[in-house]
Amino acid sequence: MSSVSRSSLRRDLSDAFALAVPFFRGASAWVAVPLAAAVIGCQLGLVAVAVRTNLWRNDFFQALQDRDWDRFVLQFWVYSAIGVALIGLTVAQQYLTQWLLIRWRSFLTERLLGNWLREGARPRSGMDGATDNPDQRVAEDTRLFATHVIGLTTGLVGSLASLASFAVILWGLSASVPLIAFGARYEVPGYLLWAAILYAAVGTWLTHAIGRHLIPLNFWQERREADFRYALVHARDHREPIALARGEAAERRILSERFAELVRNWYRLIARSALLGIFTGTYRHYALFFPYLVMSPLYFAGGMAFGALMQAGSAFNEVRNALSYFVTVYPRIAELAAATERLGGFERASVGMRTAALPRRAEGHARLQSKDLEVFDERGQVLARLESVSVGPGERILIVGPSGSGKTSLVRAWAGIAPRWRGEIRSSASNMLILSERPYLPLGSLRSVLSYPGATAAVPESALDKALEAVGLERLRSALDSLEWRDTLSTGERQRLAFARALIVQPDLLILDEATTGLDELAEGQMYGAMANGLNECSIISLMTSARLSSLHDRVLHL
Repeated sequence: MSSVSRSSLRRDLSDAFALAVPFFRGASAWVAVPLAAAVIGCQLGLVAVAVRTNLWRNDFFQALQDRDWDRFVLQFWVYSAIGVALIGLTVAQQYLTQWLLIRWRSFLTERLLGNWLREGARPRSGMDGATDNPDQRVAEDTRLFATHVIGLTTGLVGSLASLASFAVILWGLSASVPLIAFGARYEVPGYLLWAAILYAAVGTWLTHAIGRHLIPLNFWQERREADFRYALVHARDHREPIALARGEAAERRILSERFAELVRNWYRLIARSALLGIFTGTYRHYALFFPYLVMSPLYFAGGMAFGALMQAGSAFNEVRNALSYFVTVYPRIAELAAATERLGGFERASVGMRTAALPRRAEGHARLQSKDLEVFDERGQVLARLESVSVGPGERILIVGPSGSGKTSLVRAWAGIAPRWRGEIRSSASNMLILSERPYLPLGSLRSVLSYPGATAAVPESALDKALEAVGLERLRSALDSLEWRDTLSTGERQRLAFARALIVQPDLLILDEATTGLDELAEGQMYGAMANGLNECSIISLMTSARLSSLHDRVLHL
């Protein structure tokens, strides 16, 4: 194994433990540990049933050979009892496994979302590549990880238990069944067990040699699928701009290119999977015949009863199955490795996100003060400069600057999410709200959007109606609980809706970053009038490209 492969394996194992251990140690342990123990207990019970079935095979086939009717009937009832135990344990294990899967996936989802969307967090430079398609990582990879870890761990425990149980049986049968080869008789202790180990070892080595390329192929297939889904969602969410630009053909070309990348990797994955399938299928097919081939000389020489032959063949295959566990589950291991790599990278990137450098708490009169403020990008280039600004309760300040002068960069610094900044920022505001040129409208009903980020139930109906009326959106009153309102709004109406949210949230500091670009001057005046009437003590900082609304502000600053 190359040093790169060893490093990748160590990282994947470290990521797997980091993702798995907290679920079984934290607050969820009181549910997780008993559930996992119950699932493993069911698996051990199934192994015990398999051992009893192996003993039954000797008695049943010997009864057939001896034409013993009474023993035959007895073995039928024994088999029925075995069936009841087998079905009961199987159903119980499936039920408990699904329950455990739900709890674990819920835990992982909450943990990943908590790191990714924690308050004030922002990505470090160069982290974007590690966090591509977070929707796919949270929605799909958590399911794959939990499903495969539970399934593979349970299967491994069952295989080890089967190996221990049937190795004893096979060793005992080997003592009473000598090896006959080329007409000679040999007493080889446990030769049936050694034959099973040799067969499984060769199969395992060849499986890894053929299938190891599946891990990177699965990783890239998941990424290509997620990229294609994102492109489809992007096209769906921008149907109108695409139509206005007559861009349908271009969008089809973009989607076709992404799908072609997906298909190219898919063909490589299919080819490698087919090669692995040919080998594993051949391996499993001849595995059923192999023990009887080994024991056939002794049986045809009359040195072995038919019942013992069937029992030995069954025990051999159980040992071979246990030792061949790696061969059987290799495709799932490849999927798990890919999911673990993606989840581990996502969590490292999320944990590595900077916690925003929030403005220091001011004890004075001003809602916001900044002095000698400079904002930089990740490379250290200056994006914006502002010598000094101070806004008191109820005061309105207009900051004017041309496009590209860094107005939005200043807003990011005041909010604490700028990548790098220098200077002094102090704020006494306990509830800051920022409205941008393209207001963010979260998923959900109109009622929940107006209440965002607060609880919907905390806002009375009258307050919602009053806010909509103040911004000229009375027609939306009947759509408060509808999910179909979003596509009916123009850019200006979305900006009006953002102002309505400000009236409901009641901030003590409102920053408007070109928040009225979709409105005419009359509508702009209406919005500022609504803010003056509904937010009496609120401090307002407006950032615009012109001073056309200077009459609605107390002071004007130029960048």
